[in-house]
Amino acid sequence: MQIVLPVVVNARRAGAVACRYVLALATTLLIPGPGMAHAQPVRTVALTFDDLPMTGGGQCDSGLVQEVTASLTRVLASQNLPAAGLVSPGRACMAPVLAESLEQWRDAGAVLGNHTASHLDLNATPLDDYVADLDRGQALMDEAIATDGRWFRPPLLHSGATPAKKQGLQAHLDRRGYRWAPVTVDNQEWVYAAVYADARARGDEALARRVTEAYVEHLGAAFTFSEALSESVFGRQIPLVLLLHANVLNAEELPRVLSMLRERGYGFVSLPQALEDPAYARGDDYMGPRGLSWLQRWALEDGVHVPEEPREHAWLARAFRRIQQRRADEEAIRTTLDHYLQGHATGLASKFAAAFHPEARLLWVGDEELRTRTAESYIAGARGRPDDDEDRRTRRIAWIDAARDVATARVELDYPGVFFVDYMTLARTSDGWKIVSKAYQMDRSGALRSEATDTSDGPIRAGDAQQTDSAAIAAAGAAFSRAYVAGDSATIRQLYTEDSLLLPPGALIEGRDRVVRYFGPGPRRENVSHSMTSERLEISGDMAVDVGTWNNRWRIDGGPVQEVSDRYMLVWRKGEDGRWRIAYDMWHRPSS
Repeated sequence: MQIVLPVVVNARRAGAVACRYVLALATTLLIPGPGMAHAQPVRTVALTFDDLPMTGGGQCDSGLVQEVTASLTRVLASQNLPAAGLVSPGRACMAPVLAESLEQWRDAGAVLGNHTASHLDLNATPLDDYVADLDRGQALMDEAIATDGRWFRPPLLHSGATPAKKQGLQAHLDRRGYRWAPVTVDNQEWVYAAVYADARARGDEALARRVTEAYVEHLGAAFTFSEALSESVFGRQIPLVLLLHANVLNAEELPRVLSMLRERGYGFVSLPQALEDPAYARGDDYMGPRGLSWLQRWALEDGVHVPEEPREHAWLARAFRRIQQRRADEEAIRTTLDHYLQGHATGLASKFAAAFHPEARLLWVGDEELRTRTAESYIAGARGRPDDDEDRRTRRIAWIDAARDVATARVELDYPGVFFVDYMTLARTSDGWKIVSKAYQMDRSGALRSEATDTSDGPIRAGDAQQTDSAAIAAAGAAFSRAYVAGDSATIRQLYTEDSLLLPPGALIEGRDRVVRYFGPGPRRENVSHSMTSERLEISGDMAVDVGTWNNRWRIDGGPVQEVSDRYMLVWRKGEDGRWRIAYDMWHRPSS
């Protein structure tokens, strides 16, 4: 037999590669051939699932999270298959099911690791903020469940595009005692999952079936790609580590994926077992913005040609872009409707003008006759100030239904003694999405209020803060951030209780009026952005405690943007109208 060693571009690695090749050959010769008893799989793979408890849409639906978790862990446990789960536990809406979900994974024999609390992208996040979020993720995991050892995988496989981030992250992981959870079979599964979830949500079963067939085919192509790279870099088939996600697609199609892998000759090992192979003792010297698999990184280091990795099917890529466009449209439509709602809250004509198309018309029925009015005259009638009973008025976007360049929306205005329902028609224009018509119904009997839309079964929704208490609190927090940046004092007033208490560093502010004045816009300060990231939300009856981090970016007199972040704690109270409002608000600044 003539042994031909693989060509190695990097000469200093030639000896090591040759040794690995001979060892691989010896191993192959020891594997029973056809007809020999107890043949074992030639190839092995470790199954790993990112974004536990769940990702890909519906992750704030606790019932769906439980179904996905049960389905995945049931398949793994029934076939006695090892797995690893990388956890992003920072979403407040998942807090009620986090411990139960992780317990199911642990009971199924899975190794659990850290994927950062908030699924942050290292390329777009300052290192200090990133490692702080990483630590928060571990703290939330440790609080939920006891884990054996510490594992880490960066979201998007972004591990440092600059020396400072690459080395800084590694130093932090070393100090905390983490082991990397590398990936050697990357793929576009998340794109297939998004199209699949959308098809199921719309009842398009034909498309859902087409996606599942294409998904398994794509994974096969991803394995072919990684197997070829393994031969090019190591001269043998190393144990592979497959990246999947905890989502609806895998919850329903994992058995087919496993069958495909067995047909390719794979057996299953745990992540720690896979990493016992000498191949994984190599360091990772790749530094750049791309989220590459470790095989791609090693190939680049050795000067081995890396072909283009398999991408999603072209028709599926088009479907995914349509979903992205629809989501972007829904967010833009919501922004337009928010301008309309702020017009009601503030009485400012400029807010209404930002929402309506100049040619828009308002329609209603009076005395059994259709009446109309121009948007121009409607805007001209704005009072320029909030109504006297503004603190008792509530408004919401019930649903949004968009179709390419047109959309409809239902908006509900609940005022003392009167309830309005507005049906908006919007169109995409050169100035963005604008309201082109508003047909409304006014009701003083209370009948419409009691029959208000149950959006749980409505069309595509945006900003519906009534689905669950946790979702409502999250939406209210986001509304505060938007209002604070916009200087919208009327909206901020709606978000605090009448007896609210504000505890900024070194001060105490009592009462809603004083709270609103505190957050009012300053003559020189321009808020560029504000956000709050909830890390822990505890709800008990009509009270809730919310702990997390806040971030604020601002400038003074048009100068350079300044930024600060730190911790907050909010106590929310649910009113008789079902709305959550802030009763106690306290926070730290870095110097406090």
